[in-house]
Amino acid sequence: MSHPVIPSVTAVRLRRGRRLGKYRLEKRLGQGGYCEVWKARDTVEGIRVALKIPHLDPSGRRDNQALLREVRLVAQLRHPHLLPVKNADIIEGYAVLATELSFGTLADRSKPMAPRNILSIIAQVLDGLAHAHQNRLTHCDVSPSNIFLFPDGRAALGDFGISLEIKGRMGTIDDYGTPGYVAPEQAYGKPTYRSDCFAVGLILYEYLTGVLLRWPFDWPGRGYKRLRQRANPALVAFLKRALAVNPSLRFANADDMLNQLIKADPEAARHLDRLGPPSPK
Repeated sequence: MSHPVIPSVTAVRLRRGRRLGKYRLEKRLGQGGYCEVWKARDTVEGIRVALKIPHLDPSGRRDNQALLREVRLVAQLRHPHLLPVKNADIIEGYAVLATELSFGTLADRSKPMAPRNILSIIAQVLDGLAHAHQNRLTHCDVSPSNIFLFPDGRAALGDFGISLEIKGRMGTIDDYGTPGYVAPEQAYGKPTYRSDCFAVGLILYEYLTGVLLRWPFDWPGRGYKRLRQRANPALVAFLKRALAVNPSLRFANADDMLNQLIKADPEAARHLDRLGPPSPK
């Protein structure tokens, strides 16, 4: 069933200082084709949060409610390395998704990164993604802009299924993920857990070498010489498997991939054991 293209309406009406229910908008953090993100203050709990507000028509109540049902299903996942959805509701006609406020995303970081830093981030992402895969959920949009970073060294994967659900209701689902981070089979509309693993492999390769591999994903590809200078042979072999064009040659799921990453470089696990659940503040 196709969904009509819905015009962007929030960009016109939302301004700094406006209240949406208990939230007071303080600063627009970003604006994309399907939503905008605001730093806001929860005036009841006295904390700051990030508000994701999709560009959906406020009059489309049925579409908005369907979106929130999908988001609330995802919100039931609780894990230190999955960005928690604190609240998902219709406020003054808008679908409003409140999440923990990070201090940035991986996309904000310069490339290449120090190997120990990106390996730690990737291990945390895989830890959260493994929890989702164990609950039979595929992310379908793993990208640097969906990896949220915190001052204590924690990394969390966000936008779990949210961006694709919103795009689908806007009639822009053809993108099927963030361009540049889509596995070949996912581009043909057949994503699996292995597709998520491919995207994670692309990110790790990019932040180790400064090069984002492109179709046809030949191995060795651009940046390979630098990869060999910055990664041990086991990690190079790990990436070759992660980035196999044939899905059957890749890691079966994120748990499998995480275990193999730690075997390739045990230092990757340095931020996994000491972390508990995310702080509510």
